[in-house]
Amino acid sequence: YWADYRAPGLSVILAAVNPVIGEHVTTMRLVTVGLGLVLLLATVWVAHEFGQRAAGLFGGGLMIVTSGYGLTTTRLLADVPGAAFAMLAVAVFVRDFRRGRLATALWAVPLLTLASTVSRFGAPIMLGAGLAAAGLVLLPRVWRSRNWPLLVQSAGLAAALGLVIWLVVFTNWVSQDSASPAEANQLLFDAKGLTPASGFSDLGRVIDPWSGYPNPLWSVPVMGLWVTGVVLAMIAVVLRRRRWEPVVFGLVAGLVSVVGVAYTVGLVVENYLVLSLPFWAVAAGAGYSWAIEELTVRLRVSIRPVVTAALCALAAVALIPSAAGEVRRHHDGLAFSFGTLREGSVAAGEQLGDDCVLITSYLPQAGYYSQCRVSPWLGIEPDRPLVDVLAESLAGIEPDSDPSSTAVLVLDRGKRQPDNELLDHGMGLEPQLIEVGDPDVGRGRARTFRVSACVWSGQC
Repeated sequence: YWADYRAPGLSVILAAVNPVIGEHVTTMRLVTVGLGLVLLLATVWVAHEFGQRAAGLFGGGLMIVTSGYGLTTTRLLADVPGAAFAMLAVAVFVRDFRRGRLATALWAVPLLTLASTVSRFGAPIMLGAGLAAAGLVLLPRVWRSRNWPLLVQSAGLAAALGLVIWLVVFTNWVSQDSASPAEANQLLFDAKGLTPASGFSDLGRVIDPWSGYPNPLWSVPVMGLWVTGVVLAMIAVVLRRRRWEPVVFGLVAGLVSVVGVAYTVGLVVENYLVLSLPFWAVAAGAGYSWAIEELTVRLRVSIRPVVTAALCALAAVALIPSAAGEVRRHHDGLAFSFGTLREGSVAAGEQLGDDCVLITSYLPQAGYYSQCRVSPWLGIEPDRPLVDVLAESLAGIEPDSDPSSTAVLVLDRGKRQPDNELLDHGMGLEPQLIEVGDPDVGRGRARTFRVSACVWSGQC
């Protein structure tokens, strides 16, 4: 499971430090908090290498007050080390490229790429976007200086990175005797009926704080700050009051990484977007650094650092407590819903016995916890008759599956889950077999139903 669908890097890191910090969840979360801090510092470093020290500080501040960043870095998620190592690789590359010679980058970037990809199989989307955008905006400088050896070094580095990513993602080097991560992800993509369209639909819900999505990337005020920063950055570039390189770098890398995640994965949640958040931070930070500079000049204030510090402190006092409250609320909801899914899966596996099969949208988690074979619930399109959905879902399981050991597992108000009214009164399901959790609390209830005999026989 961890080698095929979930990159094992974080598990390796935790196994190395657990003898020191213990195996309590709270202490293990300190590891991802620390890696989240590395991601933050790497973002500041990239902005500094582009000659925008203040932009890095403002961009880092925006990340801190964004609840999606806080929620992700305080959970045991592979996205955190994947993003941290990837952004470090981008920072090292930008530093060496600007200096005209890839010295440290020739060995450090491949190692960081390996660490990033083993930690998060999707990290090359972020890494590729960041390195390509950096090379794009810095290429004119190289062309003017006719530094051809640097271009040769860059081509060699790109080939080395391609080899590293191919070994990890497209071979069974990590997964050993099972399918490659790319093959396993494609099977999951197809099994869930995901498409690029479903990915962009999810993306819209996650970034829209008014959408009602349980864990949006940010609150309305924080989204406003990000949008304002990006607009200010573009205005500064148009007016030629800020260098275009860091702004274009942030916008191109941010847009490509967001589109890449939505298109290739087919679904988006808030922690996936942490892979692109640092790039937007570089661009938005440049906008605020220009705005503060203009403000202090027009007000004839000579103590710009004091004004900057005062404004940052005011924003922190206003936004950090609310962001922390959102993170705590989302944590509680996620702990409850995933705990319910785990308990419901375990109970289903025990009830259905050996050779059990679960039809569910929660692949592969439900299969992992229940120890059952899993088949996808194919009821993504609204208003489809339940009998048709069940018949199509049953077509994907083994022909010799035992009806008494086969069931549908659903989570109340979960993503792409059927309506409770349909489950309780629609034709095709037998009365509820198992119920775990609280139906009055968000995604707080997991339920299991056996499929009616008429669906198996095709006579409903």
